[in-house]
Amino acid sequence: MATDSSHSKYSILIKKVLDVPVYEFFNDDIYDRQRIIIYLHGFSSSTEENLRYLFQFARDGFFVLGIDAREHGLRRSESLDASDHLDRSKRTERFYRIMMGTQEDVLRVIEHYLSSGSGQNEKTRIGVFGVSMGGMIAYGLPVIEKRIAAVAPTISSPDWLAGIFWPGRYLSRKTMRKISELNPIGNFGQIPPLPILIQNATDDHVLPAKYTEKHLARMKDQYGDANEKIVYMKHSGGHELTSRMIENAADWFSQYI
Repeated sequence: MATDSSHSKYSILIKKVLDVPVYEFFNDDIYDRQRIIIYLHGFSSSTEENLRYLFQFARDGFFVLGIDAREHGLRRSESLDASDHLDRSKRTERFYRIMMGTQEDVLRVIEHYLSSGSGQNEKTRIGVFGVSMGGMIAYGLPVIEKRIAAVAPTISSPDWLAGIFWPGRYLSRKTMRKISELNPIGNFGQIPPLPILIQNATDDHVLPAKYTEKHLARMKDQYGDANEKIVYMKHSGGHELTSRMIENAADWFSQYI
């Protein structure tokens, strides 16, 4: 639901929320602090690199919060660049440590915004958009945080172990236990039947669409009579976020946030 933004003024504020860097991005003319979209970028990216996508949400009046993953963006660690030189086991462990740690941070940020200021209003609604690793987090958040109103995971997977064919070889027992506790696909029955817009790509070789498609029927079965709230879209292309995907998500969120 794009609006005319040619004469609008936008603001970007960078805040520390419980030591987590948060970008607040909004249209000064039409934003509503009770309509919150949380934007979660992918691995090795940052909120700053995705500002054009945050703009698309802000253009429609959402109050957008961009959160840098651990060791990314404003929290970037030099050792993240060196992780390419680690063996596969250490790289895999690092990825999950970053992803699950970031999920903990997002939960704390959500609590902060819902318990302070306008967030205390019962009309405040939160949607979560995530791309790639951020999408995996978006799938997992409603397992824990039931106040989330809608999610839109994109070029991602609801199975946190997707693509790891020998997890026991690459992950420690401690990490495997933690993933088992939090893995969205294993806990999908605990998620309230909130609206989920899933977007994948035909030629994605990082998180292929098949990782999601093999679970779709079971996900809809667990939603029962509310299974129409799960909408699946498949786009041509590879592991790349597009403006069209954002537009679809903005339209989707406009119905629920």
